[in-house]
Amino acid sequence: MDDDQDDAEMDDCEVGGSHLTDFACRDAILQSKTLKLFENFLELGGDRDVAVEYLSSSYAGVPKMINLLIQWLQIAGCKQKEVQGMVEEHFTSVILKHFDPKKADRVLVEGGETPTWLEEMIQFPKWRQLLYQLSEQHTECILLKFALKLIRDAGYQDEFVTASTRDSQFDVYAASVVKSLTHVVKAKPDTCDSHVKDFAELASHSQHTYLYTQVVLQALGTASEDHGSDNPHIAQWLSHQLLRHNLARSRDVVKTFLHTMAVGTYSRLFEALSSMLSRNTLNPADISILYEHYTTEDDPPPVEYLHIPQLLELLVQSLFKPGLSINPEHKHKITHKPLLRTRPTWRPQEKHWRLPMHSASRPAHHMLSCKQR
Repeated sequence: MDDDQDDAEMDDCEVGGSHLTDFACRDAILQSKTLKLFENFLELGGDRDVAVEYLSSSYAGVPKMINLLIQWLQIAGCKQKEVQGMVEEHFTSVILKHFDPKKADRVLVEGGETPTWLEEMIQFPKWRQLLYQLSEQHTECILLKFALKLIRDAGYQDEFVTASTRDSQFDVYAASVVKSLTHVVKAKPDTCDSHVKDFAELASHSQHTYLYTQVVLQALGTASEDHGSDNPHIAQWLSHQLLRHNLARSRDVVKTFLHTMAVGTYSRLFEALSSMLSRNTLNPADISILYEHYTTEDDPPPVEYLHIPQLLELLVQSLFKPGLSINPEHKHKITHKPLLRTRPTWRPQEKHWRLPMHSASRPAHHMLSCKQR
């Protein structure tokens, strides 16, 4: 029993000692947690006079001195806005240089509630920008993730100007995707291209964001088909635009794109499409694989696999680009696939569907067959 009492007293001493350590920190009396620490110290039997001495000795009055210096600068003729800008820039550079994510996380975890200073901080544009910069440098910091959530909930998510800021928290990024998609769907003809470009930049920041966005588009397309709306074609068109955007920047996203379309179910077809799209060139062996899948199988793959614009461009170039010749044995295989692609096409600039005329299929087939005879 005595041993247990001794252990309790030792624990109290250790806690009291940690309190005194906190009280000894510079300007500890100005910290929001100090009042609770002081009350807890007294409950543990700590000496009030000792605590007061520690707090008074550690007081340096740095904030007061800063305010005094600001007043002197204003008296010297500096404008208030100019002085405020100087002080904010200095604080920003100091915080960016010395910010410790571990200490910041302890503030949030040990406090158990949202710090009042953080709630006040996000009300000012300058300090929100500082939080964005810190979140880009310390992507795993719990406090900064929480701060971004507070900023989003407060309605400032439009300020997330960099994709890395959005990516640091999934729900923030997901909300950005929804908003960007809404802009694309509701865009007027003269702003459509701009919104599509912004959407592609957002989705292409990393492999993870690209995969997530492509899966979302595929899911939207499937859900729209189930409800009989035209949205699946819009979703497919956007999916193709993401692929085109990344291929133009030499990014290896073809296999990811094909997997989101479930092309991997057909392994040989997957490899053929992957090879041609990645190299941006046709291959007779790959063309033969595509032809076999769609002409000799009782249950051919979905024709949507041939709706990829980059694939169609390669096929058309092989037929009509001057100087290119086609092996007669493969010509009918190439002319077969564009006809399979006949379908309504979404025209984003004109905001309507362009329907192909079935009567045009026969002369088109004749024209393609006669090419390079």
